[in-house]
Order: sequence, then C-alpha cells, then structure tokens
Amino acid sequence: MNRLVFRRYGGSTQLQMKSFADLEQALEVPEALWVATACPTTGLSCDRRFLEFLDSDGNKRVRADELKAAVRWTRSMLRDTAGCDEGSEVLVLDRLTEAAAPLKHGAELVLRVLGGDESRLSLTQLRDSAATRRDTGVNGDGIVAPSHLTD
Repeated sequence: MNRLVFRRYGGSTQLQMKSFADLEQALEVPEALWVATACPTTGLSCDRRFLEFLDSDGNKRVRADELKAAVRWTRSMLRDTAGCDEGSEVLVLDRLTEAAAPLKHGAELVLRVLGGDESRLSLTQLRDSAATRRDTGVNGDGIVAPSHLTD
C-alpha cells in the first residue's frame, strides 16, 4: 500500500491523488478530514455524462458516498487500472474482471457492429454507437420506438 501524500493547495492541506491506487486509499480517510463531502455537478471541469453517472440519486450533487461507490465499482470491474492512471478514454476489454462479463458482452456487440479492432472500445465509439441507435429507433430490446414507426 502506498503512503498517502498531503500537499498545500489554495491555502489548505489536501490529499494528492496521482493514481487510482491513491483514490482507493482515499476511501479509508474519514469523511471528517475530507475538504468537501459533496459538490454540485455544475461548474466542474469534468465530463458532464460522467458526473451524471456519479450522481446516482440525480440531485445534481456528487456526495462522498457516491464517489466511494463509484471507485469500488470501478475496481471490481477492472483487473488493471493502468488506463485510469493514464486518463485513457479507451477500455481494453482484456482488463475487465469476470464480474464485468455483462459490460464486456455489451462492448463486444458495439464493436461487432462498428467493425475493426474488437479488443478495445473508446468513449467516442460508445457514444457514437448510442447516438446511432437512438437515431434509428433500435435500442437492442427488440422494440422499435413509436417515434420511428410510420402509419
């Protein structure tokens, strides 16, 4: 286990996080020592969709328990967190755990439709695929959306 490193940022002492392992260790820090235990999802320099997923109750705030749950879930899905440390927007399917089998299956379906390399899925590919399914009315459940039916 790495040793936690604290630094002065903006006049206060805060935990320095450079890796996913640091983030996992931060889960053990009592919330009383956290700089904040919740923050609004607006005004952050972060992907909006990512924040929507973190905000599990949809209250437009990310709470400490939601962040902790997301870190634990991510760890349970990945054998190797190197992609997290690199800030990669590409998921290498071989890095998924057995618990992530449904995610891997979904990624493989998307990649089969797209063609090409079926060992890795980028965030752009995933979002483009979702947009294409919405635009065609086909969403994978076998039911065509009413807005795409003709008279």
